[in-house]
Amino acid sequence: MNQLLVDMGNSRIKWMFVDTSKSIFGALSNKPDYSYTLSNFFNEVINYNIESIHYCSVISKDKIAEFHSGCLHNLGINAVQIHVTSQYQSLINGYQQMESLGVDRWVAMVGAYNRFKAPFVVCDCGTAVTIDVVDAKMKHLGGYIMPGINTMLESLGRKTAMKFDASNDKLTTSFGRSTDVAISNGIILAITSSIYSIMNLQAKQGILILTGGDAQRVAKYIDLPLKVEPDLVLHGLLDLSRN
Repeated sequence: MNQLLVDMGNSRIKWMFVDTSKSIFGALSNKPDYSYTLSNFFNEVINYNIESIHYCSVISKDKIAEFHSGCLHNLGINAVQIHVTSQYQSLINGYQQMESLGVDRWVAMVGAYNRFKAPFVVCDCGTAVTIDVVDAKMKHLGGYIMPGINTMLESLGRKTAMKFDASNDKLTTSFGRSTDVAISNGIILAITSSIYSIMNLQAKQGILILTGGDAQRVAKYIDLPLKVEPDLVLHGLLDLSRN
């Protein structure tokens, strides 16, 4: 079956089209105009021979409804929304209220579970940085959520009188000798220190997996064995759609 998998995040819409011979990936920013982004999305995928659509979303219900309506109108397909469950095969959701776990986090864990079959830590580096720990019994122990790189930069710009250039991508975790560098390096230090702490204290035997839009950016500053899987959520969607 020719499938379209769609990950609707806070900053981007990402998709993967899969048929018997290939996988095609795409992504669009969903800011500032979501409706405009959706129009571009349907223009991108309309010529694929799509037979089914599965998606997960962390955005508002009205935007989900707009996407769902667009799938029917533009592609003639009733899209299937993926939700969080208490268990997937041997993988157990660790939240007391399972539905309060972000669906993108759950789908990423499903993707990691199917690819590694070993204890793991998924760090999704996007608008927020989420870190989820799964032990050797495939039980989700819980996780952490903190602002992502750009969210921290935007927050400092709004909440302080500091003037700085956030465009510098030559980051390190060393001391900053200008305001711009001190801010950028401080953000990277905050994220990487959190990852080190979790790996050292709670997940020494786990495989560290980075995903999300800033995964490659963060990976450069972590001196640990790790896997970068930028499309882990899409692969998890594919797994769930076939389950």
